[in-house]
Amino acid sequence: TMDGAGSAQRATATFAAYGASQAALPQLLKTLLAETKGDADAVGVHLISPGMVTTDLLLTGSKTRRVLKIFNVLAERAETVAAWMGP
Repeated sequence: TMDGAGSAQRATATFAAYGASQAALPQLLKTLLAETKGDADAVGVHLISPGMVTTDLLLTGSKTRRVLKIFNVLAERAETVAAWMGP
């Protein structure tokens, strides 16, 4: 799974469903780890946190020149993250 905003239990105003789904990921990870503990045939369970990714959701309402400059420094493009995560 991959976490994002909301996974650290911070409010995600105007994006409640997204925030709720992200907050559920750490709990799901803990549950799956507990369920597969000691099972040598179990699949691996991992949580990926790629950091800030420039998506339409991130950019909603934040397209001022100043904010875009900050995102350019702090965030990666989705294509860059996707290429790093797998073939």
